[in-house]
Parts: sequence; structure tokens; C-alpha cells
Amino acid sequence: MNDKRIDQMIYDGNKMLQTALYELNRPEEDVVTLSVCRGTKLTLDTFLSAFLLKNNIDPLSFNSINERYEKCLILDPTFKKVDIYQLDCVDEKGCDVSRYCLSVEKVNECLKVAEDIRNKVVMS
Repeated sequence: MNDKRIDQMIYDGNKMLQTALYELNRPEEDVVTLSVCRGTKLTLDTFLSAFLLKNNIDPLSFNSINERYEKCLILDPTFKKVDIYQLDCVDEKGCDVSRYCLSVEKVNECLKVAEDIRNKVVMS
């Protein structure tokens, strides 16, 4: 029953990731970093939620990206290899959606974290 929902979440996460990558492939002066930043956060949340659902845990029972990540760490400690807390907008207290990164270099780093999470979830 959840397989279709998980597949849809992975599909949606991949689309968001592609959109952010497309934005970063534009000339640097044309990149809308706010779009990449927001898309990266949504992508992270979607993939973490998909992983929880794969493990028969309702992702909606958690209030933040951080709580979902922490639960994923408990389920699979190898998530520690992809530390979302390296993102300046995410810490142990939560994801501050109002804090956005405005440099192309920083959002590129964040996007790499989202790609790593995606790869981890898809391969699990």
C-alpha cells in the first residue's frame, strides 16, 4: 500500500532535485539561489520522509526535517555519513525556513547533501 506513496515521494524528490540542478546550471549571475535553497530543503524533507515510510513509520508524526533525520539515524546509523547539520540553516533545534543561503557556492554544497540523501534513500 505504501509502495506507490514511496515511489511518488521519490519521484517528486527527484523532480525537485532536477529543478534545483537546472537552476544551478544557469550562468552564475542568473541563478536564483533562493529557489535552489528552498528546493533543497524540500528535497531533503521528501527523501527523509520516503525513507521513514519505507520503514513503516509515518513521517507526519515528526515536526521537522531534523526530527525525521534523527529518526533515520536511529533506523540506519550510516545516515551519519550525510550530515544535514553541515547546512547553516539546519541544526539540532530545527530547520529555519526563514534562513536562506544567497551564495551559489553555498547552495551548491547544500544540493550535494540533498543528492547524497537521495542516493542513500534510493539504495536502501
